[in-house]
Amino acid sequence: MENINELTEALVMAQSEMTVATKNSKNPHFRQDYANLESVLDCVKAPLNKYGISLIQIVTYEDSNQFLVTRLTHTSGQSIESKMLLVPKENTPQSMGALLTYFRRYAISALCCITQGAERDDDGESAINRITPEQAQELVNAIGGFKELKTQVLKIAEVDSFENISKGKLKVLHEVIDRYKKSFSIKISGAEMQNIQLALEGHPEIAKDLLSYLGIGTLDDIPKHKYASVMKGIESKLQAKEQSDERNNT
Repeated sequence: MENINELTEALVMAQSEMTVATKNSKNPHFRQDYANLESVLDCVKAPLNKYGISLIQIVTYEDSNQFLVTRLTHTSGQSIESKMLLVPKENTPQSMGALLTYFRRYAISALCCITQGAERDDDGESAINRITPEQAQELVNAIGGFKELKTQVLKIAEVDSFENISKGKLKVLHEVIDRYKKSFSIKISGAEMQNIQLALEGHPEIAKDLLSYLGIGTLDDIPKHKYASVMKGIESKLQAKEQSDERNNT
């Protein structure tokens, strides 16, 4: 099997930042809402590109058959792909175009493991569809001390408290929490740890705030995908402290 270790590591990080594809279109035949291609791409492209992963979709021809190839390629050169046979109902450009758009949505969703989430609940049904206090507490317990994750979960749920979360979003939120936690399994390198320790030298209060924000116990627990933002945050706090010291000395 081809080695995809670097792609896998980057994909774990990207998935931790993916939310859900919003159901923003309606199927007139089945009277069901669904996430169109634009919504699916909005959900995955930014996180993928952030961690050096490109999304490519092409149509290939083999033995008079047409296939949609969807490929995730990492900057390391490693890639994974899926291939779907295209068989339109009619031999017309319109039929093929509709089928291609449909398959593109599902191929991307499958490779990135994203789901479709409902839009904002109707005001008249929101109270009925809220999760129970026990379910709200389960979410709080699952999030634990991850402050950033708490903010992300509430943002996805489009509420300001756990008690107002709708039942329809409960499964998606647990998936987001699981992906976020899995991203913390990949730790920073020794060199990156040294850079952080040097930047924090003589500033234990900043280190304490950093650990509290990330919801971790020690600097050794910092995940690799947070390295850049951690260094930027330390630099920002040091600059703010320096400016405060200068004002106090004048």
